[in-house]
Amino acid sequence: MRVIEISNTIQGEFPCFGAPCMLIRFEGCNITCDYCDANLDQPATEYTPEDLATTIKALKPKSLLLTGGEPLMQKDLVDLLDLLDDLNIPIVVETNGTMSIKPLVPTVATIAMDIVTGK
Repeated sequence: MRVIEISNTIQGEFPCFGAPCMLIRFEGCNITCDYCDANLDQPATEYTPEDLATTIKALKPKSLLLTGGEPLMQKDLVDLLDLLDDLNIPIVVETNGTMSIKPLVPTVATIAMDIVTGK
């Protein structure tokens, strides 16, 4: 899993709008939007799902936002969510809506889908 940012922020996505959360920003996106606020040119750090889950759990977030880019491009995203199941915190996956959310259905994640227009 390629991560370009782990930071604390205020949740801007439903259902936890306004609450403190940890943001995990993944590298890569399958579209280009002129208004994108993600600096996807930053160097990424490679994590296994197990290593990223350990890092997240050690930081004890109150909620978690998985974003990008496009987090659904991370082939191990469902594995990560399975490893985070025992956190018992709100987990939101923010997607641009261009990839299937079907793999997320059996996970603990809430899906926040942005309407995107590309270029």
